[in-house]
Amino acid sequence: MARDSAIGPPLHPYESKNSIQSPPFAAGNSSGNRRRWRRRNADNGLEQPGTVLDALSAAAVLDIFNHYSDILTMSNIAQTVNVLQCLIETDADEAWARPTYRVFDLYAPHKGNEAVQTSVETPVRDLEDDQERPLVGASASTAGDEAYVTVTNLDCRETHTVEVSLEGMALEPDAVDAEILFEDQAPETEVDADTAATDAADNLDVTADSGSLIADLPSSTVAGISIK
Repeated sequence: MARDSAIGPPLHPYESKNSIQSPPFAAGNSSGNRRRWRRRNADNGLEQPGTVLDALSAAAVLDIFNHYSDILTMSNIAQTVNVLQCLIETDADEAWARPTYRVFDLYAPHKGNEAVQTSVETPVRDLEDDQERPLVGASASTAGDEAYVTVTNLDCRETHTVEVSLEGMALEPDAVDAEILFEDQAPETEVDADTAATDAADNLDVTADSGSLIADLPSSTVAGISIK
């Protein structure tokens, strides 16, 4: 979690240029009921499969923690191994990272940085009781002359183009490193020892245009962008 600071360049709004609005991973279906993606393990009620959907929910929660870093001083995950929403799964002498671990690892560069204000313009999904569910989320932090931004496409159906602008920082393509998680993966796919390696981060193509960074985020993906 990034430290809060009253000093530091705010992250100006980036917006999705894709106007299509479709259901995010946690939204209700057409009948208004919430979808369930977990399958219980018959032998152990605390051990459940790990999916990309779990990782997306973790990214959304980490964004909330960073947003409220002015009042939140510490957070931790309650369970880490062989339980629901855990980071690592084991079986005999095998161990592998779950999708949630990949998100924690991608967010790690925020640790110890100064959190900066983020403003996000994004398509939303209309829910019951006049509520809306944003389809794109983000966190941003700085350390000296460097910045780190994480962006999540919570939409499980559509790609969204994101534009990132930072006040007071020059955005040159050769000073940007970006990677992405879960590209071309079905969000409900269960991860095991044989498939865990497919969750590793891939390089993300980012272009610079008029002082902004632009990238396409496929559905159900999380990106980390380092600016030096």
